[in-house]
Amino acid sequence: MLFIATLWDAINDPIMGTIADRTKSRWGRYRPYFLFFPPLFTATAMLVFANPDLPMMGKIVYTEVFYIMWGMLYTILTMPWQSVLPAHVKDDNTRNSLIQAGGTCMAIAFTIASSFTTNFIALFGGSYVPLMFIYGVFTCIMYWMLFKTSTERYLMPVEKRSVGADLKRLVKYKELNVLQN
Repeated sequence: MLFIATLWDAINDPIMGTIADRTKSRWGRYRPYFLFFPPLFTATAMLVFANPDLPMMGKIVYTEVFYIMWGMLYTILTMPWQSVLPAHVKDDNTRNSLIQAGGTCMAIAFTIASSFTTNFIALFGGSYVPLMFIYGVFTCIMYWMLFKTSTERYLMPVEKRSVGADLKRLVKYKELNVLQN
């Protein structure tokens, strides 16, 4: 299951990056993803941990489908999130400070979540679904705050070529091509 999901993620990431770079909306290139996709991400995370009354093969297929969907939604959120900072802040020192602050906050959140997940699960009778809802609420709040506070002042123009041509160009970069490493 994880092999299929990871393989699709390796394909999906550059596609989403290309789509995000080509997005045109009244909110900008990257910011629309912060509005609409966090609730879908939350719902999908909850569905990954739901335990439907299905035969074993049905549970395996169900889990695979929703895990892949969760991974795609994660990519839909993180690709624009990683791209909005250079579009928002021009100064390298300020950008590096923001990256450091964000990394510190993520490390603290990860430490809290990983340290107390078993305690939280016990509170919910052994189910991850309510915990995914709580984590999802925090995710929505953070992305909506990012939408509210970010701007895209320093966007690089996107050259006019097909998505396929962009993806072919990505394969040429040795660092990005796992088959060449």
